[in-house]
Amino acid sequence: MNEVLFIQNSQKNQGGSVYVLSNVDDFSFWGIIKTYFSSLTVALFRPYIWEIPNLIATANALESLLVFIFTFYLLIKLKITGFFSAAFKNRILTFSLIFTLLLAPLAGLVSFNFGTLVRYKAPVVPFYYTYLILLYYTVLPHKKVKEKEQY
Repeated sequence: MNEVLFIQNSQKNQGGSVYVLSNVDDFSFWGIIKTYFSSLTVALFRPYIWEIPNLIATANALESLLVFIFTFYLLIKLKITGFFSAAFKNRILTFSLIFTLLLAPLAGLVSFNFGTLVRYKAPVVPFYYTYLILLYYTVLPHKKVKEKEQY
C-alpha cells in the first residue's frame, strides 16, 4: 500500500478534521496533474463551510470562502488567460504567482489535516493575497474617486 494512502486512511480512521486526496497513488503523467490540481485546490480554498468540525475552523472556512469568491470573480472578469498572463507584466505578480503555484500544492499534498494545512500554507497566503489584490488594482479599470470640494 502506498505510504500516502496509509497516512490518509489512518488519520481518517482517527477522526478529526481530515481530508483525502484522490490519485495520490497514480504516478502517471495525468495522475500527477490531477493530484497537483486537487492539492492546489485544497491548499487555497479548503476547508469548505460544510467541512468545519469546530468553532475555531470557522474563521479558516470563511477566509477560504472569501478567497474562492474573489478568485472566481477575477477569473470571470479577466477570463482565465488574462488571470495568468497579467502576471508576466509585473515582477511582483510573477513572483507571487509562481511561488503560490509551486508551494501551495505541496502544502495541500503533505498535510491531511485542516489544522496542519493552515500552518503549512501560511507562507503561501501573503503571496497569493498579494497576487489577487495587485491583479485587481492593476488590471481592472477603476473609477477615480472625486476629491471633495471644500467650501
